[in-house]
Amino acid sequence: MVKKSRSKTRARGAPPAATERPAWRPPPALGAALAALIFLAVAAWRADLASFGYFHDDTLYFTAAQAIATGQGNVLPSVPDRPAQTKYPPLYSVVLAAVWKIAPEFPRNVRVAVGLNLMLGAVLVAGWFVLLEDLGAGPWEALAIAALAGLHPFVLSLAGAVLTDVPFMALAVWAVVLAGRALRGWDGRWAGVVVLSILAVLTRSVAIAVLGGVGLAALLRKAWRPAAFYLILTGSCFVGSFWWSAAHKFSAPGLPGYRQTLLFYTSYFDFWKISVPDSGALLAMAGSNLWEAVRAPAALCLPLQALPENPYGQGVFLVLVTAAILAGALYLEQREWHPFHFALLFHVPVIALWNYPLANRFLLLFLPLFFLGLWRIAQRAVRVRSRAAGIAAGVVMALLALDASYGYLWGLPEQMAAGTVERARLGAEKNEAYDWIRDHTQREDRFIAYEDASLYLSTGRQALRPLAFSSEANYRNTEAVVARDLEHLSDTARQIRARYWLASSDDYQLEAGAPVIQQRARALVEHFPRAFRSRGGRVEIFQVNAE
Repeated sequence: MVKKSRSKTRARGAPPAATERPAWRPPPALGAALAALIFLAVAAWRADLASFGYFHDDTLYFTAAQAIATGQGNVLPSVPDRPAQTKYPPLYSVVLAAVWKIAPEFPRNVRVAVGLNLMLGAVLVAGWFVLLEDLGAGPWEALAIAALAGLHPFVLSLAGAVLTDVPFMALAVWAVVLAGRALRGWDGRWAGVVVLSILAVLTRSVAIAVLGGVGLAALLRKAWRPAAFYLILTGSCFVGSFWWSAAHKFSAPGLPGYRQTLLFYTSYFDFWKISVPDSGALLAMAGSNLWEAVRAPAALCLPLQALPENPYGQGVFLVLVTAAILAGALYLEQREWHPFHFALLFHVPVIALWNYPLANRFLLLFLPLFFLGLWRIAQRAVRVRSRAAGIAAGVVMALLALDASYGYLWGLPEQMAAGTVERARLGAEKNEAYDWIRDHTQREDRFIAYEDASLYLSTGRQALRPLAFSSEANYRNTEAVVARDLEHLSDTARQIRARYWLASSDDYQLEAGAPVIQQRARALVEHFPRAFRSRGGRVEIFQVNAE
């Protein structure tokens, strides 16, 4: 009699034996926590306060926050006549006002504000992890992609700045996460979606794209009541915020250059009209922005260092990679679109109509989706039936991954670090100038300075930029637009009766046609007596109205 042997295998589809343990899968909460902690640790280690003031918006947020904290209201205290702060949604300045209450001493409180942004960055990365799982990524894939996106050099840079990018993205990603789950059957989550979306609207104007994406997703799923509930409440908040800004907008007669500069400080829409004066400018702007937008996903995911020098060749390559990324993100293994996908679509017209080339910053919110699409398309490429084609695809992917890894880990960080080091050196000379201002000028003296709000935070003296240059120069004949604006370079100084003009070697570096502007500004200020020069000679103060 032959004994039956015990087979060590089991039929396909049969349940595992009692002694077998299923593969361990990290629960979503654990994965989100790990991703957030990784981000927070690296971001805190890399945070550098030397960048404060570089973007200009950060100092305007911070001065408005100081005004709120000291009972002056939501105004721009650094600007002569203290106009209402009607350019940006108010929530971020209100939050920063709490920072001023906790730590009223500048610049030490900047570190507190950056710490707050870093905490919100951790919330963002945790939201990306949960979202990726909702989009079909496995737990380990979601953890890896969320960490990869959170540690992207651009994300870390913005997390370490006093700007709304990271707070807005944290609110937006959790809003679409809840919206996606609410559309799968739990209407009770719509209250959370509404609250987070309203907070996003009060943080950044581009939230209109998130509102459109969530609303369209609800309508296409025939969730009529939630869609109406959502769109009415969030849309009313957006319109109300816009109406308040229009009603409180500061206007004053004056010289053309001063009026243009004042609109730059107080109204996105009115400055947009100056920067887009006709249909030709509109078409040029939209075309340029869309060209940048179709390259941005590839450029964000693959910061390659070995691309050809030919800009056309680079652009074509990046567009092809973007097409592959979007194919993987929007179609492969995707049964139905998530509100996140619709939010991406609504960002396209916003990017096209924005009068600054900011596609990379606007699309950072979707960075994990781009990485997921790239991963899916890479998997599909190496699974082709032809062995030779699979091997070739694998070799190409490996070379791209190596080059992109170099750009991600060393190329971009080195470029950004070099700028930070130089800014820190120049910051020491600016601090010398601020010390001189506190010791040798009167509180009521007004200044012209490119980093005007930084001057106010350090000295308490009101100031304005010499001129807010039209962003039309980014899209059309730069020389002609800049030359037209330069005719009014002295208007603001005359209008506010500035007594001093602070000139630094890094002035106007973010403007189109910066060398021409710097040369013209230098020729203008050299007609005035010099009152101060830093030890390094790169920061000077000129007495404009010498008596």
